[in-house]
Amino acid sequence: MCGCEPVFADRDWYRARPERTERFDGTLEPRATVLGPATRGGLDYTLVSADGRWPVYAAGAEDVLGPHLGRPVTVEAKVVAVDGTDELWIASIRTSPG
Repeated sequence: MCGCEPVFADRDWYRARPERTERFDGTLEPRATVLGPATRGGLDYTLVSADGRWPVYAAGAEDVLGPHLGRPVTVEAKVVAVDGTDELWIASIRTSPG
């Protein structure tokens, strides 16, 4: 880990995923999601990076991720394909120097 604030790094379901953990730099932003029968809950944030916009799985981690909103961050995360969409599952996060 990178000395960051843990998000899902210690969760069994995170560690069990076969995807490799990668580093991403960007800005964490709120994500407007209209929930309905065909939407996936828990994708409350977006990481905006040089590589694009990544939906961030955040169910139960709002207290950890919320203080980083609007700030440049570095995250260690896995890119996980769920229902045909790539999303970030964050192991850890830290605010980066802006």
